Amino acid sequence: MIEIVDQLRNAAAMHSSASQTSTACFRVLRAGAQTTLQDLGRPGLKDVGIPIGGVMDRQALARLNAILGNAPTAAAYEMLWGGLEVECLADCLMAYTGDVQGWVG
Repeated sequence: MIEIVDQLRNAAAMHSSASQTSTACFRVLRAGAQTTLQDLGRPGLKDVGIPIGGVMDRQALARLNAILGNAPTAAAYEMLWGGLEVECLADCLMAYTGDVQGWVG
């Protein structure tokens, strides 16, 4: 049991050290039916019952974070059917990537 707790603490520490403090630059007005906030998940914890989870398209998230100059572990909105509507509250840089198939308009 102690080993499991140590693994969970290590995973939480890695995740929190990757987080950055920032000021909000937009407000979500409408999320759409299949919009979620995702990161790279929690790899390496299946042996303690925690699924990997995370973004479905890891390569798209990596490209997006590189384009924006974010940390590779930064989270992003992931959309299946579109519908995300945001209001910019300040100057901000936004990008999208992945297989859009005509849903962005």
